[in-house]
Amino acid sequence: MKKHILLWAIIVLALSACKPSPTAEPRPQVEQEQATIVPQPTPTPPPPPPTSTPLPKLDELVMAAMAGWNSDQISPDQIELTLSYYADDAVFTIVGMPPQIPGEFIGREAIQAAFESWLPLHPRLEVKIESVEGDTVTATTSYWSDPTRAMKVAPLVGKDVYLFEDGKIVSETWTLNEESQSQFASAMATATAPTPSPEGLAASIDELVGNWKGYWSDVTSVYFELKDTGAYRTYFPNGDEISKGYVTFEDGKLIYSSQASGPTVTEACKYPAVYEAYVVRQGDETIQIRFVLIGEDPCIDRNEYMNGKTLTPVKP
Repeated sequence: MKKHILLWAIIVLALSACKPSPTAEPRPQVEQEQATIVPQPTPTPPPPPPTSTPLPKLDELVMAAMAGWNSDQISPDQIELTLSYYADDAVFTIVGMPPQIPGEFIGREAIQAAFESWLPLHPRLEVKIESVEGDTVTATTSYWSDPTRAMKVAPLVGKDVYLFEDGKIVSETWTLNEESQSQFASAMATATAPTPSPEGLAASIDELVGNWKGYWSDVTSVYFELKDTGAYRTYFPNGDEISKGYVTFEDGKLIYSSQASGPTVTEACKYPAVYEAYVVRQGDETIQIRFVLIGEDPCIDRNEYMNGKTLTPVKP
């Protein structure tokens, strides 16, 4: 039995000696490569694109340019500020002013001269935006100044249209409304008209030539038309003729001849009559005539619209 055990021990030892010795397994390729990789810095992300500042709206530009004029004390600095919103070749136009007042200013220098000429007049502007369409801003602008205040036509009101190019005003047109045009034109005519002369005898028939309006019995309108030939006619506003004939002029007197005719002329109106003619002049224009009977006039109708009556010119 001992022999058998010893024999198995020898066999086991012999088999163990025949097995190959273990070797280390190779490291995976990935691990070897990772061992040689140099770490790279983390890239910096690009900065965000800059945000653009939105351009001001056109109506805001108009108000920035003109708002400072809504004051009773405007300085030259305000003019400089306003002009900075205008293009060099801008055109400023005013429509509806009387013809003696300039209405167009071409170029920023001309506009500046116009604005500066307003300063001694204590101007004031009030601008109210009405609409913005594309490059066009429409506003209602009211204007005060010492002359318009004195003439009691302030404020003058009109539509103001601004046209923009590249953020600058290239055109401004201010059009007075009909009411302001009418009031200002009338006030200007009165302010510039010469003082009427005192009433005096007419020096010639030329001072009496024209179409004149008077009254019959201070109620009914009557027209008296006199030509430089001495031909005259009287008629009602509807055109119905009262009488016609000829007069002569001498030493301030209008002398009716006996040639009167007409559908209602009586025999009494065919007799001569003499009237002194008084006139009031304004410059070179006769603005009023008045007749005074010398002696008697048997024509009752003629007496009614001539004697002591004041006649005024009929405008065409």
